[in-house]
Amino acid sequence: MICLIRYYSDYFLDKNTKEPFTLLCSTVCLNLLCFHHTLFLRDGAAVEIKDLPQDKKEKYWDIAKKFQTETDKRIKASTAAYVLELITSTY
Repeated sequence: MICLIRYYSDYFLDKNTKEPFTLLCSTVCLNLLCFHHTLFLRDGAAVEIKDLPQDKKEKYWDIAKKFQTETDKRIKASTAAYVLELITSTY
């Protein structure tokens, strides 16, 4: 699954822009990344967004605002941005 997310990320980087978080506009990608967040939490590889330092929470929220306008999707997108950064070491 991680390879699929990397492929998806590379696709968006090649096709659209050098913005590594462009794929946060995709609902499918949001769902995949949020699912992986749950797996990472279970395995101890990640922490809850609420437990991150304030500057990190704001960073992911600001990234999410670029791609989502609705609050619930923006929350998902901020979690997805966090997971995407964990997987790809971007930004």
